[in-house]
Amino acid sequence: MGYALRKIIAATVLLSAGAARPESLSLAAAIDLADRNSPALASARAEVDAARGAVAQAQLRLQANPAIELEYASDAFTTGAGDQRLHAMVRQEVEVAGQPSARRRAAVLGLEAAEARLSQVRADVRAEVTHAYARVHSLQRRLALARGVEKLAVAVAEAALRRLKEGDVSEVDAAILAADAARFRAQMRSASVEIEAARRDLGVAVGWSLPPDLVVDDIPEPPAALPAAEPAIESLAGVATELRAAAARREELSLVRLERLPTPSLAIGYEREASPIGPPSLGQAHVDHLIVARVEVPIPLWNRRDGEIARAAAALDSAQAKARAALLVAGAQVRAARTSASLALEVERSFAEVLPRAEKALGIVEEAFRVGQLGLAEYRVRRDALYQAQVDAIEAQLERVRAVSELQRLLVVIGGRGGKPSQAAPSAGAATDSLRR
Repeated sequence: MGYALRKIIAATVLLSAGAARPESLSLAAAIDLADRNSPALASARAEVDAARGAVAQAQLRLQANPAIELEYASDAFTTGAGDQRLHAMVRQEVEVAGQPSARRRAAVLGLEAAEARLSQVRADVRAEVTHAYARVHSLQRRLALARGVEKLAVAVAEAALRRLKEGDVSEVDAAILAADAARFRAQMRSASVEIEAARRDLGVAVGWSLPPDLVVDDIPEPPAALPAAEPAIESLAGVATELRAAAARREELSLVRLERLPTPSLAIGYEREASPIGPPSLGQAHVDHLIVARVEVPIPLWNRRDGEIARAAAALDSAQAKARAALLVAGAQVRAARTSASLALEVERSFAEVLPRAEKALGIVEEAFRVGQLGLAEYRVRRDALYQAQVDAIEAQLERVRAVSELQRLLVVIGGRGGKPSQAAPSAGAATDSLRR
């Protein structure tokens, strides 16, 4: 059991025992939990295991099991000793006409497609967890901000009541400030409900039940720069998965067509025949010992596998259509994601520059209203503007994390055998030609 898993279990036990101290979870631990528990990853790994089993089976030169035939015959209705025959034979089907090599190629390509899909699913899960984690973090900040502003609004409303007694503030203004305090209190409670839902969503993303008071504090820092070079479209995991699946379907169609040819059976055996000689009373017999070799070839008259060929051809057409669609949209998706990530980075940097001043100015505005230097209308406009600037800064950070993680998800590269991340990629011409064949 990994460290992250033990940490979550300990947090759950503490919660059930009434522990008040909230537990924290790092982003790396959340991704590790998802890697262990995600149903999507478990399904993709099972597909890889199945594909490896298919490769191991395809490596066998003989696919069919041998058959043993035993026979004993005796002339039981003849008075005395009759003819007797003992027959033993071993029969084996033998694939011909390139069937073994086609089977191996189809199995290997199926394994590569499954491993490429596993890499893509892992990237999808990582992006989902990162976004869910960042949402919990942003809601934590929203909740802390709402609590601070609600506390400030209550203090200002109480100050307005004192000034109302002194005649400096009208009763209407005092009521407006009391309503403001109630509004910020409602926003605080709404943020509390949202963060509970976000924690549940994070638990679903990692595939584990998380404590309801879980705290996250490991938000990814903005990258210094986005990746400058774009890999070849054919090497992107989403595209590579579809291309390799199409190649596997092509080999499967080739194999089914080859299987229309009759599969011969070779057999070798031993026969012993005994026939009585002379009167039965003498008990003499002539015995023959025979070595038998046999070749059987089916005649393909009725079952020509037309249905299986049609299904394999339809599967190939579908796989090629998906591969062509992936080739067409992948480039546009990467460019759109890069634009979104670049814009999100700029927006976050802009807010990061003004956020400290906005936080400081909020206290200054509150103090100015208390001592009577600001009127109610001007105070509320400035307070709401400064509050919204902080909310927008929090949302900008969340959008940056989402946009950057989405770009990273799309830029997962598959190259070479096994679907492992790599910078190598097949040429565009090779991939396109493979779809035409």
